[in-house]
Amino acid sequence: MGFDLEIIIAVITFHGIRAIYIHSNVRLPLGSIRVLIGAPELHHWHHDLDRNAGNYTNISQLMDLAFGT
Repeated sequence: MGFDLEIIIAVITFHGIRAIYIHSNVRLPLGSIRVLIGAPELHHWHHDLDRNAGNYTNISQLMDLAFGT
């Protein structure tokens, strides 16, 4: 597709580290950037058995805000 290998590796690495972080049980304050990349306290709602808890996005909580979930 024409992407540089370094960019592909950077995106995959970032996504992998982000996935480990949001599924962890740590409290690392990120401030307002947590809405963009997610945070464990927000992502736990994604796995809540009560589907009225909200947070159905996997990439960014901005999608929940935009679609009202």
